[in-house]
Amino acid sequence: MPDGTKGLAYQCIIPLLIEAIKTQQRDIEEMREMFHESLSRNYDNQIKNNEMSLNTIQPVTEKSFLYQNNPNPFSVSTIIKYQLDKFATDGKILILNMQGELLKTYQLTNQPPYEITIYGEELKAGMYLYSLIVDGKEADTKRMILTN
Repeated sequence: MPDGTKGLAYQCIIPLLIEAIKTQQRDIEEMREMFHESLSRNYDNQIKNNEMSLNTIQPVTEKSFLYQNNPNPFSVSTIIKYQLDKFATDGKILILNMQGELLKTYQLTNQPPYEITIYGEELKAGMYLYSLIVDGKEADTKRMILTN
């Protein structure tokens, strides 16, 4: 502008933001697919090694789910709350890196408090997936970020 003030043409930025969101969504879907493949391989290996029988894998009801960890991002610790269906017999939260490698497994109980604490010192700074596995099936997956 002639007086030296600057402005921003938002109509020019909107297409860039939309494309960035589309790219991010494609990345999320690719990571979700890699995660599912990794889980499938892990369960296939367990079944082959007789650690789990096909009879133990049952459908998961919609009553099992995860809450977003809080705080997120975190540096010292974060709490992951969860809900397990009252008929669930086995619940776990798996922590995976973005390449789908299993880093930690937390065995869950179906009794209060329905939460686990993750300590920043247990992992390197970065983005992670955490997945709720109920009776051998993935019930929910979320992302968390650990900072320095």
